[in-house]
Amino acid sequence: MCIRDRIMNGDTARFQFWHRDTIGAGYNFSNGIEVTFCAAP
Repeated sequence: MCIRDRIMNGDTARFQFWHRDTIGAGYNFSNGIEVTFCAAP
């Protein structure tokens, strides 16, 4: 997500990370996470 992109109330973003793994294939992926943004009271 670019810094100039705006996050609006009700927007949903999904994240997953690629990282080095010293055992096995040399790389791996994290579990995914979904985040829904909402306005603070």
